[in-house]
Amino acid sequence: KSYDKAAQQFKRAWELGDVDSLHPLAVSYFVTKQYEKIKPLIPDLMKLRHQDIQVVNTLAGYSFNAKPPDRVTFFEAIKGIGDDEILKDENATQTVIKGLEFFGDASKAQALKAKTRTME
Repeated sequence: KSYDKAAQQFKRAWELGDVDSLHPLAVSYFVTKQYEKIKPLIPDLMKLRHQDIQVVNTLAGYSFNAKPPDRVTFFEAIKGIGDDEILKDENATQTVIKGLEFFGDASKAQALKAKTRTME
């Protein structure tokens, strides 16, 4: 219930022009599995993906949880985001690897996994 309440507040703030409320709004929808409510936020979230790896993480997670899965959003979310940037965040790394495997890019997933091993 608290995520639903938070989503209402973030949505209100977003509608009033508070850009910083967009990602928390998407996360609130993600946590409560309201993936269909994330879809209209995608264009604006894409604009923020280079500023915060957590936005990439949210978009990637949405992509393989959405019904139907959203392959286009996944690859658009990670496009131009370097492996080093992804590897800075363990959650994003695991989510991107899972998405790559889910959407059939096993070689890229293996390459990213290999890089995580060299960092340990």
